[in-house]
Amino acid sequence: MRKHALSRFLLVMLVAFGMMVSILPVGVRAETSADWAQTSFTEIADGDVIAITMAKGESVWILPVANTGRTPAADAASVTDGALSADPQTHGWVFNSAEGGFTIGNANGYLNPGTGNNRLRSDGESCVWTLDEESNYLKEVSTGRYMGVSSQTNDWRTFNTIHANIAGETLALWKYTGSETVTGPGEGEEPEPQAEIVTVAEALAGAEGTSFRVKGVVTLVDGSNVYVQDETGGICLYLKTEASGISLGDTIIGSGSRITYKGLPELENAEIEKSEGLSLNAKETTIGALTAADVCTYVSINDVEVIEVYDKNGTYTSPNITVKDADGKTIQIYKAVVGKTDGVWDVKVGDKLNVKAAVGIYNSTLQLRNTSADEIKIISGEEPGPVDPDPEDPYKDIDPTLNVYELVN
Repeated sequence: MRKHALSRFLLVMLVAFGMMVSILPVGVRAETSADWAQTSFTEIADGDVIAITMAKGESVWILPVANTGRTPAADAASVTDGALSADPQTHGWVFNSAEGGFTIGNANGYLNPGTGNNRLRSDGESCVWTLDEESNYLKEVSTGRYMGVSSQTNDWRTFNTIHANIAGETLALWKYTGSETVTGPGEGEEPEPQAEIVTVAEALAGAEGTSFRVKGVVTLVDGSNVYVQDETGGICLYLKTEASGISLGDTIIGSGSRITYKGLPELENAEIEKSEGLSLNAKETTIGALTAADVCTYVSINDVEVIEVYDKNGTYTSPNITVKDADGKTIQIYKAVVGKTDGVWDVKVGDKLNVKAAVGIYNSTLQLRNTSADEIKIISGEEPGPVDPDPEDPYKDIDPTLNVYELVN
C-alpha cells in the first residue's frame, strides 16, 4: 500500500510541477533580451558595448549604428518587462573611456554632434560624451550639445539646450552581455587600398552606393559641402566633418559613396586631400542656358538685376538674393555671401550685378551659390561719381597732375 501511495504522490507532484512551468511568464525563458542588462553611466567600463534608448510616453527609440553621415533614424526599440531585445551589430556602440567621459563609436568611426542643422553623425571625428546628471541626457563635452530624438523629424539630433523637440525623454543605457564580438573604431581589418581616380562624369554615372575617387577644383565651400569640377562635370563632396583649410580654387582629391540628395549629386561621407594641377575658370553663360549638367560647376552670369533680398526679417545670417536678366529669366543666389553695412546688406533691390558662382540645385530648382563676397560685383546702383563743374572747359580732359613741360611737349 505504501508503494501505491508513494506512486500516487509522485504523480501528483509531477503534474503540479508541470502546471507551474506552464504558467511561468515568457520573460523568464532564454531569448535575445537576456543578452542586455540595463546599466548606469557610472557603471560603464572601457570597451563595453552599450545600446542607447530614449523613451517618451509609450514610445521607445534606439540609436542605430548605421553609417549614414547624417542624422540617424529613430528605430523603434523592443523592451518587454524591462528587458531589451536588440541586435548588437546594428545597435551596439563601443564605449571607450576618455577624459571627462567616453568616446562612443562603431567600426565606421565615432558618434559626433556634427556641425549645423542640429544633426548627429554616426561616423564623425572622435569626441567625448558625458551624462548631464541634472537632465539625465547624454551631452557632448566640447560643444555642450544634448542628444535626443526629435519629435519633429523622428530621428536622433543634438541641441544646445534641452530643446522642445527632445524635451521630456528618458534615457536608458543597456550593456551587452552576449558572446558576439562588436567592432569599435580603428578595429577590424586593415583599410583597403585607395581606389584609382576617375573623372567626375564617371562618378556621376555611377550606381548609388558605389565608392568613387575624383580630382577637381573647388567651386564652392559651405560647411560640410564642397563642390568640385573637372573638365567633365561637377559634383558635391559631402564631408564627414566641416571643411577646414580648403578654399575656393584649390585642387583637391575627394572620395566617397555616390548618392543624390534633393537632386544634388554627391559623394557622401567624403574624405579629401590637397592636390594641385587644376585652375578655376568660370564659364560665361545666361540664366536661361543653365541645365542640370551645370550643377556644381563654376559659371559667370553678367548684368542681372536684383529683384528680391530675403533674410526673413533679419533672422537669416545670409540672405537669399533673387536676380533677373534682360530676358526675364530669374534665379536665386542661395545663402548669398555678401557684406553688410550698418545692419543693411550691401546688395539691394534694383542693383545690377555681375556674378561668379557655382550652380546648385534643390529638388528640380537650380540655384547659384557663392563662397566669397567678391564673387558678386555691383555694376550699377552705386553712388554717382563727381560732377564735371565746367563741361565747356576746353582743358577739362587734361590730367591735372601733368607739369607744364609735359603739357607743351
